[in-house]
Order: sequence, then C-alpha cells, then structure tokens
Amino acid sequence: MSDETTTMESAAELLASLARGLGADGWDLVCTRTDSEGVDFAGGKADQLRLQNDRGLGIRIFRDGRPGYASTGRLTRPAIERMVRDAWDHTFLADPMPVELPKPEAPSAPEPVLADPAVESLGLPELEKFSAALDRRVRELSDEIEEIPELGAEKTLFRSLFLNSNGVTFSRRVTTVAAGLGVVLSRNGQTKMGVRTLVRRGPEALDAELLAVESVERGRSLLGAKPVESGEWPILFENRIAGALMGMYGSSLHALAAQKGQSRLAGKTGERIASELLTLRDDPHRMDLSGSRLFDSEGVPTRPIVPIEKGILKEWLHCLESAAREGARPTGNGSRGCSGAAGTSFRNLIVDRGSETRAQLMARHPRMLFVTKLEGATGCSALSGELSIGVQGFLVEGGEIVRPVDQVTVSGDWFRMLREIEGVGDSYADPYASTQVPDLLFERAKVSG
Repeated sequence: MSDETTTMESAAELLASLARGLGADGWDLVCTRTDSEGVDFAGGKADQLRLQNDRGLGIRIFRDGRPGYASTGRLTRPAIERMVRDAWDHTFLADPMPVELPKPEAPSAPEPVLADPAVESLGLPELEKFSAALDRRVRELSDEIEEIPELGAEKTLFRSLFLNSNGVTFSRRVTTVAAGLGVVLSRNGQTKMGVRTLVRRGPEALDAELLAVESVERGRSLLGAKPVESGEWPILFENRIAGALMGMYGSSLHALAAQKGQSRLAGKTGERIASELLTLRDDPHRMDLSGSRLFDSEGVPTRPIVPIEKGILKEWLHCLESAAREGARPTGNGSRGCSGAAGTSFRNLIVDRGSETRAQLMARHPRMLFVTKLEGATGCSALSGELSIGVQGFLVEGGEIVRPVDQVTVSGDWFRMLREIEGVGDSYADPYASTQVPDLLFERAKVSG
C-alpha cells in the first residue's frame, strides 16, 4: 500500500492488520466520509459557496480489558500507523472496561433507505438557483421584512464503515438536503425573527414556498409581543418545542448516566415517573425517520424499546459498557464517532400521540401560555432536572389566542412536570425528524414576566 490510502475499505484493512499485529484482546473501528456542498445567500446573491470533504478514522483497542482510543482525519499509512500506536499506548493509562464486543448477528428488520440517488446530481448551480428563488419569494410576502440574515441550502452525502475483531462489519449511507431561512420583521420599533428549516433525504427539501410562507408567518405572529404577569401557569408546548425539551433531558434515561450517579431516575425502574399519558419509545426501524439504522455504532443490532410506558419507567438505553456493568442485554443505543469514547443516544425518540387536537388542549384552562419558541438552554440540566428558559409564544384565553408573548422565563422541575402532563396532542411537527413529540400540556410551571 502506498502512503496515500484512498478508500475507507483499504484504510480499514490496514487498521485491522495493525491491531492484530499488536496482539490486542479485541478492537473495533469506525471510518466516515462526509461530502457536502452549500450556498449561503445574502444581498440578493450567493455570498459564500461551501465545499467540504471530511474523512475520519477511529479505533478502540483493548489490552487486558483496558480500552485505548485514537483517531485521525488523514488517510495515509503513517497517520494510520501512528493512530493505532497511540491507541495502544492509551490502554496503559485506562481503567478496565470488561465489555464483550458483539459477534455477527443477522438484523431483525429490513435495511432503512436513507439515501436518495437524486442527491448525487444536485450541485452548487441548483442550490444557488433555489436560494435565489427563495430570496425573491420571501421578499414578495411582506413589506415588514427588515433583514434576511439566514438563507441557504446544502446537500450532504455521508457514509460510514464499521468493523470489529469478531467479524462484525456493516456500512451506512445517508444523504440529506437542508434548506433554511431566517427573516427579521419590524413593526412599530419592535423586531422579531421567524426561522424555518427543512431537512429531508432528497431534493424535496427545496420547497421555497413552504420556507418563505412559514418563516414570515412565524416572525409576523410574534410582532406586538409583551410579557404576561408572573405566577404559576398551565403551559402548552408546541410539538416542535416539546420535542426539543424531551431531547434536552433524554440523557436521564441512559443507563450509563444512572450508573455514574448522573440521573435522578436511577433506581426507579418499575416506578411511575411521569403521567400515564406519556409513552416514550425509541424505534430505530422506522423506515420514514432520519435516525433509523440496523446497527448502533458499536456493532450491536438495534431494536425498538419502550423506556417509559404509560408513565412507568420500563427500560434503559444501554451501550456496551453500561450493559456489561449490570449484566444486561445491550439495547443497540451505543453512540460513537471516530474520536472519543462510546456513549449512549436515542435513534428515533418518539412520544406516542394522544387523541386531542391543539384547539382542544387550548380549551382545557381559562388561561394558559402557548410556547412556540425557546431562547437558549443554559438554565436547563438533565442532571438536576432544573428547567429555566426564556420563551416566546402566545397568551391563550377561553381556548383562543389573544396576543403574542415575549420576555418571559418558564422554570420548574422537569421530572415533577413529567408527572403533571395533562394533555398530549394528536400530531407531530416534522414527518422525517428523528424526534417525534406531539404538543404537551403541563399542569403548571413558574412564569416570570
């Protein structure tokens, strides 16, 4: 092999050969390739054209049960040889981690199709043409537009290859097309920003009409906003906001976090931790969602699990390490990139839909706050359960939206709030996203105006 290693397959062969030569107990490796092209549009023209080609190689090697990690972005023999030696040296400093690497096993579901061949032929000229059309269309919609700070489109082709010392090998291929628009609207000295992004596996993400109309409507609907009085309020989180919050606190369901004393749910298996209206799943085999896969990034076959069923904590998300710590079966939730140790993550986080429409949820209380936008997350902690976050949205009275609201902070204890869910909506925000959560109505949270 020459100094230049041109393919992931040849790089993987070299990595495997070097690891075997060291006499390692076992090893696994991850190779990734990401190719993207994008356009940033400003001032009526393409402001920046982006071409990015990233390569990554990472190895985890075991010596006497002690793991060592190393990675490189260079596909050359010297870089790969150095990486393997660095990983081997790292094992002398690591604590034992008695995991059993998986053996070959047939997947239990069909391969999800996450790549669209049409993306291959989509290039910068097409992305620039779309961005220009989006710029023209959004400017036609409102004379209150003051600025368009975000407008652009990007295509990405991602491929990964996994191999371990037991012979487990698989590859994953994903294409995405993303388009986004952010507009600032102004009225009577007040400005509000409306943002809409669309991510799909193919060119269907290039929908100028949807992006223009929804971004303008999101910004326009918040013009004239002002605070509400402080106190305890019923809070209805819009489905896309409810999904963001569920994601923020999702690590509390990771077994490794519980084992390390980093989850308040530790020791509560079989107990009620949420309202009986809440059932939360991780289904990695959904053909229609972006997080689907047959194997996790440690080579374990994935399977659907139900961490919370009707409010009861049923299962934990396990990676290989957490499963080994308590003699449990891995759930296929191991998460690992080229660099760093393996962790845990959801594949497709899904909260079961309820039977109530948004209008029905809004009519549950004489007055409530309907939250449609979050402002940062620095006051939110999955470890403590603290929730404190600036929000924007709407005051709802008698089931009707009265006016927009801003400059308020919603705070509370997330784990207490889960037990006080009193309504679950009947629809999701995005049919392709890996997080699917409907509108959630919480009995109460503190609002500071």
